[in-house]
Amino acid sequence: MKSCYRHLSSQATDTRPWASIWNLSVPPKVRMFGWQLAASYLPTRDALLTRHVDWQLAASYLPTRDALLTRHVDCNIICHMCREESESAHHLFVACREALVARRKLGLLITHVAGDTVGEWLFNCIAVLSHDQMSKLLMLCWGLWTARNDVVWNAQSWDLELMLRRTMVFWENWGAAQCVDGGQQTGGTLGRWERPRRGRLKLNTDASVDKQHGRVGFGWVLRDDDGRFRAAKNGRMMGLFRAREAEAMCMREALSWLKDTGMGNVEAETYSQLLCNAIHSESFFSSFGFLVGDIKELASSINDVEFRFIKRSANQVAHTLARAAVSMPDCGWWFDVPPFFLVTCLMI
Repeated sequence: MKSCYRHLSSQATDTRPWASIWNLSVPPKVRMFGWQLAASYLPTRDALLTRHVDWQLAASYLPTRDALLTRHVDCNIICHMCREESESAHHLFVACREALVARRKLGLLITHVAGDTVGEWLFNCIAVLSHDQMSKLLMLCWGLWTARNDVVWNAQSWDLELMLRRTMVFWENWGAAQCVDGGQQTGGTLGRWERPRRGRLKLNTDASVDKQHGRVGFGWVLRDDDGRFRAAKNGRMMGLFRAREAEAMCMREALSWLKDTGMGNVEAETYSQLLCNAIHSESFFSSFGFLVGDIKELASSINDVEFRFIKRSANQVAHTLARAAVSMPDCGWWFDVPPFFLVTCLMI
């Protein structure tokens, strides 16, 4: 407790942007992890050795050797991700080839950012990344750390794709949990739909999963730069799908429909942070990854498509269309004149 107090007291005169870590849009435990990472307080193998704790002899003071053997933990100092170099905080989060691949898959191209320590590297990243990018980076570091602990303590095998999926799903679910009554952020402001830039269109999409009846509803709406209704469509498909696959299928169907209309210069918005991240990252092999690949291919055949994440409260029209697809007997499409059940939503 005294050492923690001394460390916090020293930060009072520290000019580094500690507040930027605490203000990131990530779960509280990830912010605490970020503080530990920046302050070099993570118990990596090199940190234990620096504190004169020999990893091979640590069984006398930390977990006993028989306990480690019972858990099938190999007590060496080699990085459990790349199996090539000794583990250190700098190697684990900055230099390890697996960490580099993970950042590239999430679109975090920060190879030019350097730092002698992981804390220095983290603060240098804060200086060059946006708030959302920095939040994503810290989530990735937390994901690397939790996956590393699963390897060390639970004898699980290292799987980069699984780590990325679990981390991004956890982040998206946490973000969704901050929304109350269709999108009102606790402790924040209510997101509102905004018009696209002049000369462009805005396409909002959403999916609604009906587990009880084993079906999913899709909905999308197209509006111009004056906020006027241009078109909308909804539909449904039988089958049980996870939310991320449903959102991806909806975006794919919306872009296929848009391609058939011949329109372009579109800002495509989705409520799924996971889908938005995947679209801006490298492709990966999974059912979700193949759907994302279809989305990218369709977007490349349409003139100038931009993808963005928005709050649920700013996506109410598409959400209403998706809910109607699973609750109403008939689906449909509308041009220029919206259906009656959308009029109120469009006025908000």
